[in-house]
Amino acid sequence: MRLRRPGLLSIYVSLGAYVLPALADPNAPEDPNVPEDPLAVFDGKSDAPDFNQLNPNYPNGGSMYCVPTSGADGVVWLHDHGYALLPDASQEETIVNDLAALMGTSPTGGTSTSGKVSGMRSYLERYYDSEYITVEAWDADMWSQAGLEASWQRVKERVARPDTFVLLSGIGFYQGVPVSGTRHCVFLSGYDMTGYEADSAFDAWIHDPFTGPDSSNDWLAFESRVMPSPTRYYYGAYEFPTYPGYTLDELAWTGACSVQITPEPMTLSLLLLGGFGVLRRRAG
Repeated sequence: MRLRRPGLLSIYVSLGAYVLPALADPNAPEDPNVPEDPLAVFDGKSDAPDFNQLNPNYPNGGSMYCVPTSGADGVVWLHDHGYALLPDASQEETIVNDLAALMGTSPTGGTSTSGKVSGMRSYLERYYDSEYITVEAWDADMWSQAGLEASWQRVKERVARPDTFVLLSGIGFYQGVPVSGTRHCVFLSGYDMTGYEADSAFDAWIHDPFTGPDSSNDWLAFESRVMPSPTRYYYGAYEFPTYPGYTLDELAWTGACSVQITPEPMTLSLLLLGGFGVLRRRAG
């Protein structure tokens, strides 16, 4: 029999993130060591696995399996944080192969955006009701500073959620002429915006399926770069040998995908009421 609801642990994790801040003392003095933006630094998903896409058991050695492998990082991270119906790390290859099949990943051509979204949703629906699953993918608006900042703020807000993981995609080098190559997808474990003036520039802490498995955070520096309109080209994943004339400051991300499993609204409401009841009894 298949159970279909998120576990209590996942609900309590969500409560800790969304309810406890509201209980803070509003008259407490400001801490001068806290940055203006409370989410200027986030590393809450650094404990995710770092699976390796270059596995001889995958078609074509896994060279085009960055999306299902990064997705497997996220699936296991959710399992380890309360969603116990999902497979654990011991089932790494099965998870990757199942995701690749559902996403329509080509051993030579990779994974499309639509395949990534539909495949991830179909996979999670094996374990949880569809009404609790949200899978979204979007392109980063690289043509204006305002659009670039909005795209990054959307990623930043999603990755900080306790019931969500984010894949950063379309990573490659930019140059104003077409060059053959491949874009890349990674699991976003955190970020650091300190030291940057622009609201869209950041160091990305990632689990990179091309350099795994080491269960550590690689990082990439993304400067705030508005691309010329109307043409843009993004080619060559950054781990691959760079093309002549390319430098790391031409590195860009062009899209993202967020995956979320939320508790049932009724169960969450009951837990909220129960939690406040406990606090009231303790206060009394």
